[in-house]
Amino acid sequence: MTRAPLPQESSQIAALTRSFLARFFDNEMTGGSSDLQHAFFWLLAALATPGLVMPTVAGNGWNIMALAPGPEGGLDFLRMQASANLTFSIGVTMVGIGLMAAVSWQSLLLERRDVQVLGTFPVRYRTVLIAKLCSLVLFFLILVAATAPLSAVCYGLFLGTAFSVPFGFRVAGLHVLVSTLAALASYLAVIGFQGLVLSVAGPRLFTRVAPLLQLLVVAMLGLLFLSLPAASTATLGRLYAIGPTSPDWVLWMPTTWFYGIYAKGMGVTLPIMDVLIGRAMTTTVALLAIVLVTYPLSYRRLIVDALIGVAAPARRSLPGRGVAAIPALLSASPVAQATLQFTMTTIGRVGVHRLVMSMAVGAAMAIIVPLAAANLGPAGVSPAASVLAIPIVLMTAVLIGLRITYAMPAELGAAWLFRAAAGQEWAEHRIAARRLMLVAGVLLPIAITVPVFGSDWGVGTALLHSLVCAALGALITEGLLIDFDGVPCSAPFEPGRAQLESRWPWYLAGMNIAMLGIPINEAELLITGRPLGLLVIAGVFAVNTAIVRRWSEYRRPEPVTQESPGPASFRVLLR
Repeated sequence: MTRAPLPQESSQIAALTRSFLARFFDNEMTGGSSDLQHAFFWLLAALATPGLVMPTVAGNGWNIMALAPGPEGGLDFLRMQASANLTFSIGVTMVGIGLMAAVSWQSLLLERRDVQVLGTFPVRYRTVLIAKLCSLVLFFLILVAATAPLSAVCYGLFLGTAFSVPFGFRVAGLHVLVSTLAALASYLAVIGFQGLVLSVAGPRLFTRVAPLLQLLVVAMLGLLFLSLPAASTATLGRLYAIGPTSPDWVLWMPTTWFYGIYAKGMGVTLPIMDVLIGRAMTTTVALLAIVLVTYPLSYRRLIVDALIGVAAPARRSLPGRGVAAIPALLSASPVAQATLQFTMTTIGRVGVHRLVMSMAVGAAMAIIVPLAAANLGPAGVSPAASVLAIPIVLMTAVLIGLRITYAMPAELGAAWLFRAAAGQEWAEHRIAARRLMLVAGVLLPIAITVPVFGSDWGVGTALLHSLVCAALGALITEGLLIDFDGVPCSAPFEPGRAQLESRWPWYLAGMNIAMLGIPINEAELLITGRPLGLLVIAGVFAVNTAIVRRWSEYRRPEPVTQESPGPASFRVLLR
């Protein structure tokens, strides 16, 4: 009896590459809809927008500068002056590609499920590894193709108009090259960071610390983005001595390194450019080497873990017992307790839900750290608006993150359980979702941040600001729950329901009012000796919260459910 021949490795690599690549654009959470793909392409369009807007806005000024007489005019001066704009563009590219890698965190590395499923097929481990690396390369090329060429055309057009047509083509080519290298460094940094931790710590520990790693990546990218204006101006001053003298720290910024390639290609002959180019290329090659070394090692550790495994601990840890007691503290209803337990377990264990919360907290930390650093030193008579904004920023980010996780299913194939067992207690799910957001997204951020106000500006100021934050958090919670119904983490993920394409100005305006307008008004009332005005603000928020809650309950129809075994059975089924 002859054995059937194995399929060719090239066909296996092609099939697996297509499968791995599809994970970046779709997910079983969507229930077969294309909403996630549409959201992904809208995100790509958002990343490409700065590269179109920045040269367009600066183009007229560049033409005037090119025609002006020296020393603060002419082509040489323009070549130097454009460095700030080009450095900022490089930084936006690095942050954008890094965020896309962070958003695709679950799809960058091979998973334990891949090892278990593919291990039953006649597929070599080498074949799986090559296919995964090919999918990573293709995904990176898609990201670069969607962002770099359009901005390269704009920069080449406007700088070529000021200089000459051949110079414009040279700038376009340089922009594609530099943007690709900068994006590659950011992309490899995220993948290499994942692979290094997974190789050293192992799959089990990596799963536990993954939320902290994701938070760290997003926070670092946010800090890089917030530092771009200062770093771009400092690059101009440090390299060309234009404007105030800048410190040497700007020479260690990745954006400055990759600008060195740009400047060298445009004809700048300063010796420092060779140093910057060397740092850029050394860093990129080192990151590539880390990925090529740690990726196979991490895959090997996944294989060993999937085949051998580790026994689960027999007893629950003390923090685990404390978390398990939270549902009983928040509600006496069995249905609400089961809903809380299921939601908390999903957010704590499912990777994509932890990713969303990590990104939300990381984005908040990227804003909070500069605000806190700017206010170090002796406290003033009253807190500044930037200090008052810290708990509001953290609270808003956590609430938005929780609302997004509510919309993402834990296991879509098992969602029938909730439809069959919800009974007539469907309102309990909404109550449970609201209480979890109020505790984790409002009370916890206030408890973490507001005590600082009491130590610096007195208990009265801390209590007044806490009331404003709590009332604002309750209003944001009700606004986020307007269209929510059912058990959290149990319905197909539909990003299109948020209608970001048409509603983003309203979302942006709301966040500006919450994170900028309210702290500014609070600071004005405190510095002018009218602290009771904060009570008026809190009262207005409380009234609006009641109105939004009543309106959302009035417009929501009662769902039609199947005959249910009742709340007790619902609790049993969730065990």
